[in-house]
Amino acid sequence: MKHRVVLSSSAVSDVNEIFDYILAEAGERIARDYIGRMRDFLQRLELFPHRGTVINNDSNMRSVGYERRATVIFRVENGQVTILRVFHRGRNIDLDEI
Repeated sequence: MKHRVVLSSSAVSDVNEIFDYILAEAGERIARDYIGRMRDFLQRLELFPHRGTVINNDSNMRSVGYERRATVIFRVENGQVTILRVFHRGRNIDLDEI
């Protein structure tokens, strides 16, 4: 069964911030390529959403790494995968932010 994948407003902001950071550090082509691969990765959660590590003993909330540079926090419920946050590189993850 395919799940619908949606990004929360916080996740959209996170992805935009990551793009801006990479754009400033490495240029437009690299930033667009990285974000494009990330979006493809997130969309593939539609087919296998129960991957990653369970967070806080909540079987619906999970985390998964992306290219060893980002951590994706998401929730799987009722046929939908909601991307809650995308933390890039060494950013501290405060579960109270989610």
